[in-house]
Amino acid sequence: MSAADRRLDNLLPGLTARERAVIAIKAWKEDGREPLGLRRRVPPDQDQEFYDLLSYFRSLGLMLAFIAPMWRESIEKHTARKAWLLTLDLTEAYVSSLSNYILVHTRERITESQHARLIADERAKMLPLADLAEMLAEDDYVGDSAVARVTREKKGLLRTLFDAGTVAGRRKGKSIELNLGSFFDWLGEAVSICPEWGLEYEVVGDELQEEVRQENEAREHARSIVQRALRGSTARAIGKEPSADDLYAAVERQLIAGIIADSREIRAAEKLVAEFQERLGGEDPLDPEVRKTLDYCGAELAQMRERLGVDADDAIGNFEENFNALRRFVERNT
Repeated sequence: MSAADRRLDNLLPGLTARERAVIAIKAWKEDGREPLGLRRRVPPDQDQEFYDLLSYFRSLGLMLAFIAPMWRESIEKHTARKAWLLTLDLTEAYVSSLSNYILVHTRERITESQHARLIADERAKMLPLADLAEMLAEDDYVGDSAVARVTREKKGLLRTLFDAGTVAGRRKGKSIELNLGSFFDWLGEAVSICPEWGLEYEVVGDELQEEVRQENEAREHARSIVQRALRGSTARAIGKEPSADDLYAAVERQLIAGIIADSREIRAAEKLVAEFQERLGGEDPLDPEVRKTLDYCGAELAQMRERLGVDADDAIGNFEENFNALRRFVERNT
C-alpha cells in the first residue's frame, strides 16, 4: 500500500459523504481525477448522497462549460454594439457641426420679388402687445430684478402709442394686438426675416429665379438629410420618444435587451452555483476557467448596465424562469 493510500485510509473513516465528495471535487478541479480508492472506501450508508453530489457536480460543470464560451461571445457582441453606438454618437456630432457651419456661414438665395412678398407677409402680422413689450424690455439689457418693472413700462408706452394711432393695431377682447410693420416703423427699423436654415437671405435679381429654385431644392435636400441624422439625438436631448427609424435608438434597444437577457442568465447561473456551493459546505464547484468566465461576464455586464443607465434590480429582478430552466437541465442529467 502506498503512503498516499495509507493517508487516505487514516482520513476517510470519519468523513461524511459531503466531505468525501468535496475531496473528489477538489481533486477533479486540480488535476482532472479523483484520489484512487476513494469510491471503494465510501460506506454503504453514504453511497447515495456521495454519488448524488458528484453527479450534480459533473452535470453542473458540463452545462456551464458548454455555456461559458457563449457568454463570452455574447459579451463581445455587446461590446461591438456599444462601439457602434459610439460611432453613431460621433457621426451625429460631425453632422451637427456641419449643420451649424451651414446655418452660420452660408446664406440662402432668394429673388427680389420673393423677398418682397415675405417682407409684406411679415409686416402684416399682428402680435400681442405684451410680446412686443417683452421684446423692448429685453433690448434694454436690464438685470433680472428689473425685467418685470421695465416690461410694465413698455406695455404702458405701447398702449399710449396704440391709443394715439402711432402704432396700428386692434383690440381683441381685453388684450391688444399691434401690427408688426407699424411697430417697426415707429422703431425706425426695417422688418427683418430669415430663412429656416440660415441667419439671412442673399437677395438676387428675378432673372436668376430658376437658378435660385435649383439651389434651394438642393439646400432643402441637404437639410432634410441633416435633420434625419440628428432626429434621434434631438429627441434624446429633450427626453422625447425616438422615431421608429432612429438607428441609434434601434441599436440601443437591441443592446439593452441583450444585456438584460444575459444578465438574467448569469444571475441564474450564479444562484444555482451558490446553492450547490452551500451544499458542499462552501467549496466552489466550478472549474477555475469556468469560474473566471462567470465572474468576468458578470462584471462586464454590470459595467454595461451602469454605462447605459439600466437599473440592475428592475432589469434582472425576474430571473426565476432562467434559474428554473438551468436547474431542470442539471437535474435531468444528474
